[in-house]
Amino acid sequence: MSDYKISGIVNVDMYNSILDPGFVLELAYDDIEDLDELLFRFDSEKYKKVVLEQAVIELKELLKGFPKELQCKYVEGSAYIYSPPYYNYSTDTLYFKVTAETIMSPNELQEYLANFFLEDWEDEFGAAYRIYEYISLNYCLESFCT
Repeated sequence: MSDYKISGIVNVDMYNSILDPGFVLELAYDDIEDLDELLFRFDSEKYKKVVLEQAVIELKELLKGFPKELQCKYVEGSAYIYSPPYYNYSTDTLYFKVTAETIMSPNELQEYLANFFLEDWEDEFGAAYRIYEYISLNYCLESFCT
């Protein structure tokens, strides 16, 4: 068994996407003054933590569909979201580790996983939608304000 650092698989893009806090949380606010005040107090790290927790749940579900002979398992506590300083060059990305029984190089396993789960990335009701749905049903903008 070897450890591999993998990126992607579950879309956690929080900029101009379905997971953008403005899209998920602001929809219920008609009063612009209240909304502006709440956005001023918005804790993006707290929001990112909830997205990460849900992304790991989605990732574990996806990995259940991976071929059994590779014995691919998520390494608990290894996941994090990298957010770039400027979104014009890249976007938020999920990084995590897996253990697997394979002779593939890290790049080969990354490509294999990306291709294996490609349909879920593109599915309108895939992992990113399930994260959006969970947050929109269980949180409001005030939940992430300091």
